[in-house]
Amino acid sequence: MSAVTVTGHFTGIINFAIQRSHIPVIRSLTITNCSSRTLYQLRLEIAMMPPVMEHWEQRLPVLESGKSIEISPVPLAVQEEFLYSMEDRSEGLLQVKVYEGEETIYEWQDTLELLGPEEWSGLLMMPELAAEAGATEALKASDPMKWVGLMNTCKAQAEEIILSELIYA
Repeated sequence: MSAVTVTGHFTGIINFAIQRSHIPVIRSLTITNCSSRTLYQLRLEIAMMPPVMEHWEQRLPVLESGKSIEISPVPLAVQEEFLYSMEDRSEGLLQVKVYEGEETIYEWQDTLELLGPEEWSGLLMMPELAAEAGATEALKASDPMKWVGLMNTCKAQAEEIILSELIYA
């Protein structure tokens, strides 16, 4: 069993328009110490191949047993030039590692879809915009008028991005 678990929320798609709208690739990560001891000198590293974003790391000096640390949003620097220059759809490999000192104590990876600027559709962006705006299913049930207003704002934002990035560019 790993000494830590890492949970989080990330987008399954990276493209130029999403990054221009400052939608984070990883909205949040929570690192939980599952061991019976305090962990020292932890280092969280996130990388992607191909190098769509800069290698990112954060040091976590101490994580007590049973405790968690949340990082939200994870400030990844996406290379817009790389995304803008893409002509075809491809896949990238997102890697998350946690080290204690020099020892790897957690490792996870998953594929993300990388889209060129010509492949983007506002419909793919709506779930991300809605999440960023707080237009949740719970809000839809408790305050439908507010939810509709937020969704209309998200739709207008997506349309503006399409016009500015694809039509007027």
